[in-house]
Amino acid sequence: LQVPVAGSPEHHWGGDNDGKLRQPVNEIGFVVHRGDFDVHRGTFEVTDVRLDEIAAGSPPPYRSPAPEKNFIAPGSREPIQLQLLMTPTAMPTAALAYCYRDYSGKTVAGGTAEFDADQQVISVPPPQQIGYYDLLLPELGIWSGVVVDEPFDGEYDDYFAIDSSFSWGGPPDDEAMIRSYLRLLKQNGIRWNRDRIAWDFINPARNRYHFADRFDLYHRIAASEGIRTLDTFHDTPAWNRLDAPGEYGSNRYPRDLIAAAGSWSAIVRHWGGTLQALEVWNEPDIFFGNDFPGEFVTAFTKAVSRQFAADKIDALVVGGVFASTREESNFYRLYLENGLLADCDVLSFHTYNVTTALERQMTLLRETELQLAPDRAGIPYWITECGMPWKRGTHRALVPDDLHSAAEIVGKALEFRALGVERYFAFEYKYYDENQNNFGMMDRNFAPMRSMAAYTHLVRAVGNKAYIGDLKLDGAVRSRVFSDGTETVAAVYTGLKERPTDFLILPAGLPYVRAAGLDGRPLEVNGNRLPMTDGIAYLYLSEPAA
Repeated sequence: LQVPVAGSPEHHWGGDNDGKLRQPVNEIGFVVHRGDFDVHRGTFEVTDVRLDEIAAGSPPPYRSPAPEKNFIAPGSREPIQLQLLMTPTAMPTAALAYCYRDYSGKTVAGGTAEFDADQQVISVPPPQQIGYYDLLLPELGIWSGVVVDEPFDGEYDDYFAIDSSFSWGGPPDDEAMIRSYLRLLKQNGIRWNRDRIAWDFINPARNRYHFADRFDLYHRIAASEGIRTLDTFHDTPAWNRLDAPGEYGSNRYPRDLIAAAGSWSAIVRHWGGTLQALEVWNEPDIFFGNDFPGEFVTAFTKAVSRQFAADKIDALVVGGVFASTREESNFYRLYLENGLLADCDVLSFHTYNVTTALERQMTLLRETELQLAPDRAGIPYWITECGMPWKRGTHRALVPDDLHSAAEIVGKALEFRALGVERYFAFEYKYYDENQNNFGMMDRNFAPMRSMAAYTHLVRAVGNKAYIGDLKLDGAVRSRVFSDGTETVAAVYTGLKERPTDFLILPAGLPYVRAAGLDGRPLEVNGNRLPMTDGIAYLYLSEPAA
């Protein structure tokens, strides 16, 4: 167990809560979370505990100083930089030996980095070919990431979005880094971000608003950078709440729905430069809604919708926001019978399931709409959380976990695209621990992982292309084909756990142009063998044949 000290201000190390360790260390404690265990009752034992001191002069912690600069064009000569956060006592040449590993983990380049002692910056020559690369300086314990791809210069396709939560939680939490993250999105063709609002903080008393802290910081930066925000929330200010929020059986929803809707009208108008859609209550079907039945959040959604219409607010009202649609049960039916869809512009829900489960889910939901709300059947769906976590405990995902996360995040984005979903928010942009999982697509030191490289390349591969059918291919689990009339690409999916294989045999005579991996690197098709070690491969077809 390695505990980072420097650069972790969210932890308390004694004295001021500023991320600084004050010696001597008198006591070390372990916090054990019940949610980390599969059972509700039992015992645990901590054994073989020892404390290893790290000697003075050991490798210092680091971070990527400007994350958007870890995404570069092919042939770029601008070095990749790493900012050291503590002054090393020495930096011998041997410590500056670096290597690059490609998407599969194979070492492809190496050399000696440069070190600017005054600026405490390590500079490494960039990789030159399209693809994702691990950047390692083994002697320093540094493991970062670099993405090389063609610059995005097309029309935005707002299907592609991401969930970030810049307004609360862990870093990035300062203006420079949040702005860098947002610029990284735009330079990769993504301009929709999902964020969070603590309603109790923003509106602490009736008719009194507190637009401050990271909530205002994020919305101000997002507006200036042209980012469109979907906000969500799951709390009620004390002035409009009857019960204490932490008690089971207490009503967490507002008691005065008209006043609540007026509050959200004021908030949306204040941040109108970026806040273009509002989800009315995040995951009301789990503990965020305290297990209250659906008529509570449905009534609240109707009140917000009515107020937005009266105030001529263009921001979209997004209803549902379900943690799970439970499509095999009467769950969705009850919301439809209570008229939820009549007062929503969009219905949203979340899924952390695998790619192959999505088609049946969508079929059952749409069939229920046709039966019970035919005038609103086909309401736009937004998938506002969709990810595939990796096991927490390291500053970035281990390679096998990273490969699996990338394949499923992209696989589900492709599948939902083919199934007619309007917007897809990959979860989660920043490094984010939850229970035993981490959902991050960027690492703890602000560098991209394979999942982020694969998602940003997906925008280039499928952006502004429509689903036109499937390619019949033996062994493929899914093979959705997308085209814009000029370029046609088949996204062939086997997954890395669904039906893993090293390759698939293409039909004899299939007129393809080229093949690419999840990160966009060229794939060599030998003897009609399409490499499938990423779990997904892009096969570009000749237009006449398509």
